[in-house]
Parts: sequence; C-alpha cells; structure tokens
Amino acid sequence: MEININSEIARFYKFLNQEDNTNIVFSGKFGIGKTYFIEKFFDKYKTEYTYLYLSPINYSIASNEDIFEYIKVNILLQLLEKTSVELDSIEYKFTDV
Repeated sequence: MEININSEIARFYKFLNQEDNTNIVFSGKFGIGKTYFIEKFFDKYKTEYTYLYLSPINYSIASNEDIFEYIKVNILLQLLEKTSVELDSIEYKFTDV
C-alpha cells in the first residue's frame, strides 16, 4: 500500500514557485518520510528541476575542510551523471601553476 501524497506534492510545487521564496528548509525527525517525499516530488517534476542528493552520512568521518571538498565532488559527479555535456566542444587551456 502506498500513501497518496499528490496533494502535498502540488502544494510544495506551488510553494517552491512563489516569487519571493528564496530560502527553504526541509526538515523533520528521522523516519518521517522526507526522502520518500522529495524523491516522489522530483520524480514528478524531473523536467523542471535537477535533483541532487547529498547525504551527511557520507561525510561524517571526515574533517570539516575535507567535507566541503567531498560535497563539491559529489555535486559535480551527480551533475555530470544527470546532464548531457559534450566534451568535444569544450576548449581547454592549461597553465603552469
């Protein structure tokens, strides 16, 4: 049995698209269904949004400086996986450091 969350998905979509909406905090206690909701939402609106999933569990054993580097790499890998990039059309410049 699956709980019907279509009305909440529609309400969240409307909330996201408010003109003055610039900061969003999506929070709730463990096990309440945040990930389930977000996955369903972005599955429905995958043509309008690019969904990147960052899990704090992946970074919990690293130092603070390393965490930011891991997050940047994670974002880059997910963007490359979800978007099309034609590497043949990119000009590369190499400089001595």
